[in-house]
Amino acid sequence: MGQFIIEASNIRKKYDDKTVLKDISLQAQRGEAVGLVGVNGCGKSTLLRILAGLSNPSSGKVSLQAGTRMAFIPDRYEKINMTLGKFMEHMYLMETEREGRDRMTHYLHQFHLETMLKTPMKYLSKGMLQKAAVIQALLGKRDLMFLDEPLSGQDTLSQMTLIQELRERKEKGMALIMACHETYLIEELADRIYEI
Repeated sequence: MGQFIIEASNIRKKYDDKTVLKDISLQAQRGEAVGLVGVNGCGKSTLLRILAGLSNPSSGKVSLQAGTRMAFIPDRYEKINMTLGKFMEHMYLMETEREGRDRMTHYLHQFHLETMLKTPMKYLSKGMLQKAAVIQALLGKRDLMFLDEPLSGQDTLSQMTLIQELRERKEKGMALIMACHETYLIEELADRIYEI
């Protein structure tokens, strides 16, 4: 695998008789941001899920460096009955670092979610749910992060906060693979772009 933290070779995905992805190969190094662009329905989200190990390809192979710690920010979060505060507490408890709680409080402030902690997530807007998805992915130290339309529904200030956070992590060696329509995110972070 060499210097790549992740390498995908000849990825194909079929649903019944429909081929969604055909012979996709890509790589990412530590500290590199890769953008995936294309029209709606072209398979960006499917490819991200395969790369993250959340879905199996019909054929092809994904290889990761041993010990790679990953995070995934989906394009939409489920509207569950749990309050935002309980959800965040569960996400924190999944991390082992003591300083995680301080980071969680910091991110809740940065993304303006402090007043929503007692609100069931089923009542949150798409943008609020997206912020929750972002925070849970930022809580731990990661080597590789997958982002599926991470700016979708977020206000401009929160978008800028996320981009700055991702830029800092990228500079420290985290790799990013992003599917997005927003040219802003691509322009700010992407080192390479794949058109699907």
